[in-house]
Amino acid sequence: MSQAISALSGIPIAMTRNRRLGAVISAFAVVISIGSVVASLVPLVGPVLSIPVGIVGIGGMYGALSLNVTDRPVTLSGVAGVVKARAFSIGGGYVLLFGGYVAILLVAALVIVPVAVLSGILTEGIGTAAADGVVLVAILAVFAGVHLLYSAFAQLLFPAIVIDSRQARSVLRHVYELVTQNARSVFGFTVLRVVVEYGILAVGLAIAVAVAYAQDIVGVLENADAATTSGASLLSLVDALTLVGIVAPIVAAAILSQAARAIYIGEFYTRLTQNRSAVWTGESRRRQ
Repeated sequence: MSQAISALSGIPIAMTRNRRLGAVISAFAVVISIGSVVASLVPLVGPVLSIPVGIVGIGGMYGALSLNVTDRPVTLSGVAGVVKARAFSIGGGYVLLFGGYVAILLVAALVIVPVAVLSGILTEGIGTAAADGVVLVAILAVFAGVHLLYSAFAQLLFPAIVIDSRQARSVLRHVYELVTQNARSVFGFTVLRVVVEYGILAVGLAIAVAVAYAQDIVGVLENADAATTSGASLLSLVDALTLVGIVAPIVAAAILSQAARAIYIGEFYTRLTQNRSAVWTGESRRRQ
């Protein structure tokens, strides 16, 4: 668990010591976001089209990290070289993740059904609403546990492929050994990673809500004086600025959360595999 906590310091250290790293990772985070949008908006074909976009995005983010931890300059040409060299293995990683997710859903279903039945038996005689609540909580607990188990393995897959140059066909055993030999640290890290990732998103959402709430108050005042053409134009301008003020924090938070997530995972993975105390400075690598 100490590795998971100490790895948090790698996020601000990486972004402050190498500003280019943060910019490059953020740029590839945008690429990943585009892939997610394509996958969600275009039925059937979208998820297929999002795979090459995801390969570029994932490869770019962890490619930048691999250059950084080996004390090489983080440049777009250098990152492109890493993506090109790892593209096939990253694609194999996507196949493994998809297969793993399907398997985990099947496992969850096999566990949830008997849990739901058992919960129903144990809550027999209790009010319908209360019994349904117990069953729902039991199902959610099982699903959360199974998803946490899946995330513990999945989050280390791409760092192993890109940063560690491992082939997709042999990476599962490596990740399995990492998780089982460092179970406490890995699961602690998984929880902290979720807190970091969604905490940043929550901050962006809170800012957007605050802007929207403030505009509601301003809108009431503006509407009182919007009878003239100039007043209406001013109101339109304020509405446009409000839209930007609502959308911009959410988009920025999404990009920043992806960048922070990638850096945190890279920091933690490198600590697990090489037991270094100064991952981003390269001091331990030079001592080896």
